[in-house]
Amino acid sequence: MNPFEQDIYDALRKQGVGVVPQYGVSSYRLDFAVQHPEMPGRFILAIEADGASYHSSETARDRDRIRQGHLERLGWKFHRIWSTEWFRNKEDELYRAVQAVQEALNAYEEAPVTPLPNPTPAIEEQTEIDVTPEKQGLEPTLPQLASIDEYRSELGEYIVWFCSDGALYSDEEIFEALFDKLPFSRRGPRITQRINVEIKNLRDIGAIN
Repeated sequence: MNPFEQDIYDALRKQGVGVVPQYGVSSYRLDFAVQHPEMPGRFILAIEADGASYHSSETARDRDRIRQGHLERLGWKFHRIWSTEWFRNKEDELYRAVQAVQEALNAYEEAPVTPLPNPTPAIEEQTEIDVTPEKQGLEPTLPQLASIDEYRSELGEYIVWFCSDGALYSDEEIFEALFDKLPFSRRGPRITQRINVEIKNLRDIGAIN
């Protein structure tokens, strides 16, 4: 944890809130997962500790919106703590966080949340989970063509396969994975535009998360 996250962790622990840092696997990893006070191993709330500089990136914001929306559909509740607000008025932010925990606890009694993929048993200090989701089917082979304009459905097929493990990848992560398989050495504007359009179209139709 960075100093900001460590400060949040220590403050919540002093309030009696059981939190597990860096909970989850792959792109599902959360800054903190709050445990049910009477059922260790059951989680009621995700807390994200967001630094302003990190979220100044549009790609980062898009990735987090996609991930949060997906986890909310599984029943997870989210609470965000911004570093600027935390350092400006820590007492108020801590109060809001504790209130969010209580509200999530009340909601959990009515509809328990679905766990993240392959979580390990809860422990107080969890920093790494060596679980890699599996992709579906064989990896598509991309033909080595001279121009990005010569590709048809091959790009979309590879993107769908790459995202088939259920992880929530950012556009940048998908771009890099696909570009590494193409025969081009430079990321020219035509290549960048074509790949980004493929990703956007697949997201729009729900083919990838």
